[in-house]
Amino acid sequence: MRGGHRIGPHPSINLAVLPKRHKLSRRRVLDFADLAYEPLLLLHRTFGSRQWFEAAASVAHVRPRVRLESSAPHTLIALTEKGYGIAVVPSTVVPPSSVCAVPLIQRKRSIGDWLTVAWDAQRSLAAYAEQFFDDLVAYCRRDYPGRALIRRAPPPPRPRNSGV
Repeated sequence: MRGGHRIGPHPSINLAVLPKRHKLSRRRVLDFADLAYEPLLLLHRTFGSRQWFEAAASVAHVRPRVRLESSAPHTLIALTEKGYGIAVVPSTVVPPSSVCAVPLIQRKRSIGDWLTVAWDAQRSLAAYAEQFFDDLVAYCRRDYPGRALIRRAPPPPRPRNSGV
């Protein structure tokens, strides 16, 4: 295959990480609107998962109550443990058992996107790189971070030209 992109076998979605005693922590999934009045701990705006969050806020016409931004998801989770707010992190981050992680949805769809491998279409893809992608896909079909949480929620829409 020369240049382009290929979609992986599973999505990455946003998770709301809550203290175990939080009133929303027992839900199987959490609608974005449920976060409207909650203090939030968010990743920095350079993260793709933050961009998904911002898009959801725009669609919902909600101005989130952002208490803190960080570039370290585990710092946000540690602050959640202490009761400072609800952290929003991607499903590729595995939260400890001391907190609850719940998939975020909006309009009955997960807030996230499909994992993608991309390369410059003007450059040839080395054989070892394509083999690495094939091996990574095979591994991810068996196991990947956040698998149990992703299964609870509906997937985000799959791109039309998925490359698989």
